[in-house]
Amino acid sequence: MNRKLLDPFEPEYPEAIEACIDDEYATKCSFSHHGSLLATARSDGRCFIWDMDTLTVLRKLDHGETALMGVSWSRSGRHILTYDETGICILWDLCTGKPRARVEFNSAIACARVHPRNACKFVVCPVREAPSLVTAGDEDNAAAAPSVAPIRISGEAVDQKTKAAAATCCCFGKKGVYMFFGTAKGALHAVHSTTLELTCSAKLSGSTLTTVERNPRGTDVVTGSMDRILRVCEVHLPGQDERRPRPTAADEAPSITVTTKIQDIVNRVHWAHALFSSSGDYIVSGIQHKAEHNIYVWDKLSGSLVKMLTGPNELLEDCAVHPLRPIYASVSTFGIIYMWTRVPQQRWNAFTPGFKELEENIDYVEPEDLFDRRIVLDSGVVVDCEHERVKCEKRAGATFDGSEMDIDVDITDNDPLFSDSGSESEDEGFVLPVTVELDSGLSMSEVRSEVRADPSDHSEELPAHTGKTICRSVVKPANVCQQQQQQTGHLVRCFGGDATQILTPSVLRPIGSKRKVAPSAGDIGTLNWPLPQAVRAVDPMPETVQAWMMDFETNSPLEILDVQRSVFAAPIRTDIIHRAVTYERNMKRQGTHNSRTRSEVRGSTRKVQPQKGLGAARHGTRRAPQFVGGAKAHGPIPRSHETGLQRRVWLMALRSVLSAKYSQDQLVVVDNMNIESHRTGELFNMLKINGWIPPTASKRLPSIMLLPLMDPELSGGLKNVEIASRNINGISLMNARDAEVYETLRHDLLVIDRKALDLLQEILKPL
Repeated sequence: MNRKLLDPFEPEYPEAIEACIDDEYATKCSFSHHGSLLATARSDGRCFIWDMDTLTVLRKLDHGETALMGVSWSRSGRHILTYDETGICILWDLCTGKPRARVEFNSAIACARVHPRNACKFVVCPVREAPSLVTAGDEDNAAAAPSVAPIRISGEAVDQKTKAAAATCCCFGKKGVYMFFGTAKGALHAVHSTTLELTCSAKLSGSTLTTVERNPRGTDVVTGSMDRILRVCEVHLPGQDERRPRPTAADEAPSITVTTKIQDIVNRVHWAHALFSSSGDYIVSGIQHKAEHNIYVWDKLSGSLVKMLTGPNELLEDCAVHPLRPIYASVSTFGIIYMWTRVPQQRWNAFTPGFKELEENIDYVEPEDLFDRRIVLDSGVVVDCEHERVKCEKRAGATFDGSEMDIDVDITDNDPLFSDSGSESEDEGFVLPVTVELDSGLSMSEVRSEVRADPSDHSEELPAHTGKTICRSVVKPANVCQQQQQQTGHLVRCFGGDATQILTPSVLRPIGSKRKVAPSAGDIGTLNWPLPQAVRAVDPMPETVQAWMMDFETNSPLEILDVQRSVFAAPIRTDIIHRAVTYERNMKRQGTHNSRTRSEVRGSTRKVQPQKGLGAARHGTRRAPQFVGGAKAHGPIPRSHETGLQRRVWLMALRSVLSAKYSQDQLVVVDNMNIESHRTGELFNMLKINGWIPPTASKRLPSIMLLPLMDPELSGGLKNVEIASRNINGISLMNARDAEVYETLRHDLLVIDRKALDLLQEILKPL
């Protein structure tokens, strides 16, 4: 978009939610340095890399099984750091999709940041250890073990009683010369990244500092603490910014000075994450208060509230600010990422001076001499417009051709706010590639036979049905060609370009994309573009887990089934399960409780005794609650106990329960539940033989839930199961279409048939 069309005085904060991403398990988010990618840390131990243009997943990084605490980007966007609650840090190379360095600590990691100038260095703040500076192997020696250098903060040793470390949050300066640490005692320390010596420190609060972030210029930092106050500090350190004017004699000493304090005096809410805006003129933070999803924007200098963004009724977990544009990202407790943005108002009068906006349509009358070559001025002089233009071209010394067209070239200078020297020139323009891998089911001869023989043939048409897939893409494509999707059965994507050599994995260049082709010599040979077969999206992490399918009568294994990981191996959310169980039990409450009021009981309304003269208490009617047979004061009345719950939350709870049953080996998949007899004893003996009921009967039998897919009119073997299971204590039979979270959770064993398994996977699969 032409920069002239944008209003330079437009506010630098968004207005409303423009889009949302349903990540389901996201807890933290962070933009890359250029703002083209968004990384989300998930509670299932994976990290998703989202493309901001298409809102699709480009990479899925499998960190582990424990929840991630956060992510940190390198300046180029090629490397990303993930850390979890078990103390494991992994530095990923997004170009290859593999870990570059892995470091383990003895406690959970509170915060970690990548060096802004050297992607091989990152600082880590464990919860029960001293902070450390980790240096991974460089490009020449990538296999070398990373070195860990502990950082000793003067006067902030690890507490021997609570084993709590002093550093609770950290960040780098703009140049990476200094590291800022927030401590549990409310102090902010600046440590030199080379010598690891303390340069400056300041006591900001009496409580723990939770966040510390710097502005884009590197001159200020903002901190959040447990006392619910945000503090903006001006930092004066030698060599931190080369463009800063030379300090005076009074300012030569390093100093950290608090300039602004921000807090909510009325509600006293906790702040989620304090950040600077893209220009550094505003402070942005979200609140963690009840079920509110609000983001506040303050002026950095005055501390006055500029804008409050109100979202849905969901608790806010984290927020992030786009480094270049007025775009905010916020994560709710349900894992939904909301994108806050502002639609820019285009100033077309800056592009065309005679242009003006109209409130309503008007009739346009075209002048007679609008397209005339010769025009008559007010003075009566006739001017040839084309002749005058040619004269101006020749006077300027340029050659003029009748077919030559005027080309408007916009020359933009680098923004001094975000441009600086000494950057990573080799990775500064890094764009996340599209990697491919060869299908393991194809041989090399089959691959070569599928390649188009004529290099000059670049038609966009795909074969009707080839029956084979040459390569698979590990990313979800942005531009999808739907031409052959119904014929081939795959999600296809067209490519264009010249013949090149690729190696598995390699880089493809989609049509209309600016992504570069990075070919490597390989054993596949020369492939002609476009590829004659579809490229389909696959997950680098297996999407399925395996389960045995047993025989219902003999409990003998029949085959191994592939079930969806997102349904039977999802993260177990106990809080979501509790909400779903409360919802279902409230729905089953009848609410018919009732007590009679004064208008419903029997008795006279006549005054019992005179008001005065008897020396007794003052009474009115006999229907009063204090008399025997009187009414009930504030008694229960018939009402509904139903509570609301979103359907996606209920589905998440059911996925968590099924995952818990699968992980605890309490889930049995059978082919069908058809039995020949309807006698209770035979079904009871069959369950004993299968080992689902102990051979020695006891008072408390294990509860078993049979979950087949039943038709409204039962017949045959399922009808026999329904009749035989009526008189067995602890055996429940429920249709798979009516599956409930509470009933599934309270039984010790869950038995489902093949049809019910397919139905549950179809209903519960994430969108």
